Amino acid sequence: MKNLIIIFLTIASIVLIMYNYQNNKEGFNDYQEYKYIEKNPTLYQNDTIYEQSIKESFSETPEMICNIIPTSSAEDCIDSDAKSTFKLKKFPVHILPMMDKTYLAVFNDGMIYQKSTLKSKFWKGPLLNSLPNDSIPLRMITIDSENRLLGVGYDNNLYEKQKPETDIEKERPLETKWIQIPNSGDIIYILYDQFVDVDTNSLNIENDKLVGINIEGMLVSKNFEKRATENFEVFQDSKPVFKICYDKNGYIIGIGDDFKLYRKSEKFLNSQFDVVTSNNNKSKINDIFYDIDGKLYGLVFQSNFSTLELMKQVVPYYLSEFVPLEMSNTSDSNKLFTMKYDDVVKRKTGVNVSIIKNLQNMQTDLSLAETKTKIENNDIASLRQYCGSLNKNKYENYELLNRIEEQEGKIEKLREFVKGLTTTDKSRKLQEDVM
Repeated sequence: MKNLIIIFLTIASIVLIMYNYQNNKEGFNDYQEYKYIEKNPTLYQNDTIYEQSIKESFSETPEMICNIIPTSSAEDCIDSDAKSTFKLKKFPVHILPMMDKTYLAVFNDGMIYQKSTLKSKFWKGPLLNSLPNDSIPLRMITIDSENRLLGVGYDNNLYEKQKPETDIEKERPLETKWIQIPNSGDIIYILYDQFVDVDTNSLNIENDKLVGINIEGMLVSKNFEKRATENFEVFQDSKPVFKICYDKNGYIIGIGDDFKLYRKSEKFLNSQFDVVTSNNNKSKINDIFYDIDGKLYGLVFQSNFSTLELMKQVVPYYLSEFVPLEMSNTSDSNKLFTMKYDDVVKRKTGVNVSIIKNLQNMQTDLSLAETKTKIENNDIASLRQYCGSLNKNKYENYELLNRIEEQEGKIEKLREFVKGLTTTDKSRKLQEDVM
């Protein structure tokens, strides 16, 4: 009898451990639904390609739908068998590798969480000011060339974090308020497209772009500097997608409306996704990002448990099978280091971290002309920051910034005129003073 009791307790303990493992993989307890739709009933009327795909693919698993979409209504989250609402789980739906080798994640509650390494079990968060307007759940986040967060909310608008001004904000730049960017609605995803001059290996922010996905699953693009005034250009494709990143060779990879991976046939936005090869996908994926061994991590749907699980590819090929981390070789000592960590960030965000770091290092040894240019740029940046601080509503005054850009062009012409006059003077000292 005593042995039977011990066996029973052992089995019960194993069952309890397995239950907690499946329901608490990321170090969180079950959470109750955030009633976003009740708070903002007019914001979430139109389903995008993502919500439509979720509801179609998991029509037999309503708990999965309720878990994934934070704007689900209370009626959508009723367990018809138990005649009660689902007890929802908490897990990441989008993971972002950062420049400092930490990781940010958007969870299925629409908030931002942080991890020092992927090996760490627990996520910290949610971060302060995770939600735009303190009420709109996020779909995803990324960074621009200044390492400032960009995000897309479930209201399908693009946001960016305010530049830190106070000492406290500079210490915690991820926790400043969100600013909505005008003329940047009807999108569900955004990716930075950084221009690099291949001849000089230099950057020019004037040519940087934002590449996004609209609510219909089509790729869109516009100039980053004119993000508040320019409309997105739409590129039609036969395959709708809801997420994109770059592969190791610079091709765009997208996650389709069937949750399979597709790759562009050419390195152009207007090229088509290869819909034939990608039919070999086995797993249903919600998000991907690279590891330094060239293999993709993926947040893979687990229908049996109504969650996403972080898994990894078997071989470094975009259509390779994803397996649980316990079955993949994730030890750094055994990895083939085919990618630098900077490249991991670049493929996920589009930001060329290596060149940015090299430019920062070069600034410690500037020539006279370079110092002059740097001072002028700093003066313009200070002017922008001052003008932005005049806006008491905490929104960027984009119209004013556009006027400043026009004045910069006029000022530059005056500088060239003055420089032309000074070159006629034989006094080297006078020229240096002007420079």
